[in-house]
Amino acid sequence: MKKKNFDILNSNEYKRGFEEGKAAAEKGKDKNYLGMISLKSFIWGNASMDTYTQGYNEGYAFALKQKSLVSEITDAVTTTTRNSNNRNNNFNNNLNTTNMAEMNLEVQKQKMLEMRSFLGDFSTLLNSRMQGLSDKLNEYVVQGFPSDIAAHYGQMYYATEKQEIDALIQTIQTAHYEYIDNVVADIQAAIDRQ
Repeated sequence: MKKKNFDILNSNEYKRGFEEGKAAAEKGKDKNYLGMISLKSFIWGNASMDTYTQGYNEGYAFALKQKSLVSEITDAVTTTTRNSNNRNNNFNNNLNTTNMAEMNLEVQKQKMLEMRSFLGDFSTLLNSRMQGLSDKLNEYVVQGFPSDIAAHYGQMYYATEKQEIDALIQTIQTAHYEYIDNVVADIQAAIDRQ
């Protein structure tokens, strides 16, 4: 009977630990287990503290993985945007030089087509990473991760990030592709005039 009562009263210790560990990691703080000391720890002892500590460690690890994935995606988006801007600036600068006639148009065309291909691969990578995050979250739930926390994460973070990434992919597949296709058509017209 005592064990059953302990489970009922202790059930929030894991969740409380998870949330506090997650918050600490999100703020870049070191682990701090002082939160394990509560009225329940005095009543139930080590079992309550162990449950809190387990939740804290898992929440901390979860937030670090989340930050890592967001950082990885952000870095990839920033790099692609920077590369795309540099390519656009370089191409526009090349168009404005008097040496345009000396440049190999076939090479320019090929580089633009490579950039289009890269953006397609990048879009696929973004989709894959978001699907991987969803799959990993589902895997954690199957392994005992609290489903209410997973649902909250899905509503608060995953759904928003998925919309933003879908919007980025849509922009790539419309505006970026359209620009590249227009430039390739202009280059091809110049090749045909030669």
